[in-house]
Amino acid sequence: MSYYKPGYGRVAAVEICDPCSLIFCRFGWLHSRLLLSLQDELQKLERELEREEEKEFNYGQPIKLKARRKDCKNPDATRLIILASIHEKLKEYGMVAITGLLVDTLTSCRTSCYSGCETFRL
Repeated sequence: MSYYKPGYGRVAAVEICDPCSLIFCRFGWLHSRLLLSLQDELQKLERELEREEEKEFNYGQPIKLKARRKDCKNPDATRLIILASIHEKLKEYGMVAITGLLVDTLTSCRTSCYSGCETFRL
């Protein structure tokens, strides 16, 4: 242990030796807050899509709601733009959700294992 200089290098060496000494901040509140914000954005996009499809059904060409190929002929179609936004937002939401779950698994050591960390000196 004396090989490692005091500070992060020594802490990393201890963490390698004993998995129960791993020190991670889960940022649980931040993950939840971010997921709630992304959910709100997704709900807004969902409402936009529903309004656009309702408008297309009532005043446009309802066949586009049944045939993706016909809809894709106009790449500037509002519906396609909204769907692309939803796709990106869902990917972002999934990454935040998965990251939160993975971080939670990193901190699964017994509480008694952490007592050694309290007395460890950098």
